[in-house]
Amino acid sequence: MVVAVRAEVDARDMARVARVLRKVDKELLNDLGRSMRTGIGGTAQQISASANANGAPLSGMTNHNGATKWGPVKASISTRPGRSRFGWGDLVTINMDAGRSSRGMYISEFAGSKNPNGSPTDARGPWFVGMLNLRVPGWQKGGRFVYRAFMPYKVSIYNLAENLLERWTNRVNVELENI
Repeated sequence: MVVAVRAEVDARDMARVARVLRKVDKELLNDLGRSMRTGIGGTAQQISASANANGAPLSGMTNHNGATKWGPVKASISTRPGRSRFGWGDLVTINMDAGRSSRGMYISEFAGSKNPNGSPTDARGPWFVGMLNLRVPGWQKGGRFVYRAFMPYKVSIYNLAENLLERWTNRVNVELENI
C-alpha cells in the first residue's frame, strides 16, 4: 500500500504523442520521464521530510519491531507518459512509502478517513482516531501526515510539472523541425 498523489492528463492525447515519438525517437520520451523525476524529486523529498519531522504520532508505535511500527516515509517518483487507464493517465506520480514491515504510517494516515470515529464495533478504533485527533488538532479525517505534508506543495508541484512539460514540448518541436 502506497500513498500516492497524481497529476493527470488526457491520456488519449499523450498516447498519440508517445506513439509518434516512439517511431521518431524514443529517447525524447524517456527524457520527459527523467526530467519529471529529477525536477519533482526534490519537492517529493521535502514532503517526506515534513511527514517524518515529528516522528510517530503515538509513542507506542516506535518502540517495537512488529508489523504496525512507524517507519520513515520515503518518496519516489514514477512516470508513465502515454500509458492510460480509463482514458486518463498519470503523467507523474509521487509515491510515499514506509516499507512493507512498517504499516504504522498507513494505519495512521488512513485512520478515520472512512469512519471519522473509527470502528464502531471495536473500542480500539475510536480511541486510536481520538488520540490522532489530539496529536493533529484541526484535521478530523484521514491524511493527517503525508497528505497534509503534501498540501503546501500541491500548487508548486503542478506548476513545476507544467513548466517541465512545456520545456520538453518546446525541445521536441525543435527536434521534429530538424528532421
